[in-house]
Order: sequence, then C-alpha cells, then structure tokens
Amino acid sequence: MEDLERAAREQMKEFRKALEFFNLETGDYPETRQALTEPRMDSDVGTMNSIPADPWGEAYVYCLDDGEVVLFSKGADGVAGTEDDVFPN
Repeated sequence: MEDLERAAREQMKEFRKALEFFNLETGDYPETRQALTEPRMDSDVGTMNSIPADPWGEAYVYCLDDGEVVLFSKGADGVAGTEDDVFPN
C-alpha cells in the first residue's frame, strides 16, 4: 500500500507543477482538471498532454475552494472523506 500512496503523491506533485504553470500563464487556476489538457488561445497544446488516473484507477479529486486548490486521491477504497485518502505532501 505504501508504494501506491507514494506513487499517488509523486503524480500529484507533477499535477501540482502543471497547476502552478497554468496559474503563472493565466493568472488563475483552471476550473476543472480537464482544462489542463485543453489548448489555450496562445498555444495549440495544453499544460499537460493527459491527466493520469491515480494508482487505484480513479480520477484525482480536483476543485477550487475559494480560489484555493483542493487535490487528493480517494485512495484504495475509492471513497472521498475516508482515512485512506492520499493528499500531496
């Protein structure tokens, strides 16, 4: 389990880097995670080519809460808000 949690944290580090790059380019964070893969007006590519699923095959939870990024994996049970949720360090 620790290896999967470590892998999730590593993926979220990369996800976070893409979010920060998007923010630097646009002045905002994307409303949805899919916006990271969409071309912007000044480019024909997105910030990320694709967004990987977490190590358990689920989408990472991403949203904005009062402008703050919320990002985590629902962990092995696939249910948000339980003790196995994995958050970036």
